Amino acid sequence: MGTHCLIELSDCPVQHLRINETILKAKEAIAKLYMPVYDEKKRRGRVRTIVARVSLLTEEVQLTLVLAEDHFPEAQAFVQAIRKSLPYVVSINMNVQDQHTPLVFGAKTRLLWGKEKIEEALGHERYELSPRAFFQLNPIQTVRLYELVEEAAGLTGKESVVDAYAGVGTIALWLAPHAREVRGIESVPEAVKDAESNIRRSGYKHVHITLGRAEKIMQRWAKSGYKPDVVVVDPRRSGLKVSMIQAILTIKPRRLVYVSCNPSTLAKNAQALFKRGYTLSWVRLVDMFPQTAQTIHISILLLMRC
Repeated sequence: MGTHCLIELSDCPVQHLRINETILKAKEAIAKLYMPVYDEKKRRGRVRTIVARVSLLTEEVQLTLVLAEDHFPEAQAFVQAIRKSLPYVVSINMNVQDQHTPLVFGAKTRLLWGKEKIEEALGHERYELSPRAFFQLNPIQTVRLYELVEEAAGLTGKESVVDAYAGVGTIALWLAPHAREVRGIESVPEAVKDAESNIRRSGYKHVHITLGRAEKIMQRWAKSGYKPDVVVVDPRRSGLKVSMIQAILTIKPRRLVYVSCNPSTLAKNAQALFKRGYTLSWVRLVDMFPQTAQTIHISILLLMRC
């Protein structure tokens, strides 16, 4: 505890069986090919992280190796080993993270073999997912989560909505049937392309996605006179930046729906908003990781402007 030292786990009882098997086979292939594992302290080695994603819709798996350098001479042999042992893996990728950072992914991703994207479903919508695109890990509970977001937004069909951390457009598309206009903002280019594809497939003409940082885009929109009725934020564990809080206070949406995976940063951000005229309407909790220590992972906080 309190270190980055890894403990070998042969199996995880609450994880999808195909994820367990994919991680195991990937580790075996890395060992057989003598691929050097990255050492954080010495900053040497190549393999940093194994990322496996399974679709509950198709049960297909997307596998991504995060490497510390853009050099993968064993790529062909690794792909052959995975294809031979795991027929349900349909997408094998490499991502380069060459920075000393806690972020898992770097900016560069390359498809080694198979599909560029896999498909997942939430309720009535389907989504295409690139390796770097964020998507909630528990699709079953995510449906409940988005139902609560919809309830908190309180849409009547007349409102303009901003999904400030849009990812592949999950919340934006979920709210689309109940809003006059939905604008999504996302900073990861691959996720924006996924969102654009998902929006086209949905057939919605009133949903749009913008590439960029939410705080900058919202400030720009505010200067142009655009002020949405509802803003939905679903930030990283670090919460909202001061600049993002300032952007919200500039736009002053009638309703702010805050989806959080970290109660401590949620409380800090909420306190800053309370001081500037927002009041708390209600809080809902969603257990996104049943049977784990992360018992209450997501909080839905609805803040109403005075």
